[in-house]
Amino acid sequence: MTREPDSRKRRWWRRGSAVLAATAVGAAALSPVVVRDGRDEGGCRPDISEFRHKGRSSQVYTYSCGEVADQDGSGPPKGVLVHLHGDGAGEFDLDGGGDDGGEPTLTEIAQVAASRDMVLIAPRTPDHRRGETWWRKLDRNLRWLNALVDDRVHGENGLDPGNVWWSGYSGGAEMLSYGVLRSARELVSGGAVLMAGGGAPEETPDPDAEPLTVPLRWYVGDLDDGTRSADGFDALSAAAGGSAWHQAAGAEGVGLHILPGVAHLDFPQAEVLDRVLPPSAPDRDGKRRG
Repeated sequence: MTREPDSRKRRWWRRGSAVLAATAVGAAALSPVVVRDGRDEGGCRPDISEFRHKGRSSQVYTYSCGEVADQDGSGPPKGVLVHLHGDGAGEFDLDGGGDDGGEPTLTEIAQVAASRDMVLIAPRTPDHRRGETWWRKLDRNLRWLNALVDDRVHGENGLDPGNVWWSGYSGGAEMLSYGVLRSARELVSGGAVLMAGGGAPEETPDPDAEPLTVPLRWYVGDLDDGTRSADGFDALSAAAGGSAWHQAAGAEGVGLHILPGVAHLDFPQAEVLDRVLPPSAPDRDGKRRG
């Protein structure tokens, strides 16, 4: 059973954590992703559906933005990117439909996925109490995610269960590190990208557990140390601790990257995913799909 973090979970990581100094990190600069914002005619729009499992339900946004692989449907299946939102699900409020001029985060992520011939599946947590979080009621939310992947990935023709990537921002990254990567690693067949979070589970890593062999990448801003957030969450130390924990657990593809000049709320999710996700496979004519 996965230990459920309590309400103080977001405060466990404080400034000055010794693990940060002991962890090898790489500074990285990113180039902006040039995409349409979804408000233009022809922009990528999601299919919004409801998924229910054992009495718990929530919305699922599915973006299939790329072109059909082959007219006869005989082409290779599409990969999948499952994205877990941060606390409060702010990514959905910046989806190109509002008037605040904000960055349409999910649309940008969807177009990065499409450039790799991947479908983006972005569920909203079924835990709607206390601000829409993944890491509260972690075990129940993890079972819901398991059922979602079984239904929407394994149950759908044209999707590749062997190429399922996961990404998470802030509280979504916490869910990945504490839940998916630790207790449901069979769901991660492609790799995982943890952004602005992803701390270390409390217990000591199990040396006898089957190690993850897929790429696991933590990205965090060097200004994301808790001094600029209302709850004091130090994502910088969390990312360092989480990546070190999973490396100690035997994961082979762990990488920690620190972005200069980046804080928590201005984290460039699409740019990071554009850097990490592998290119799409070429089609039968030798051209890249997407």
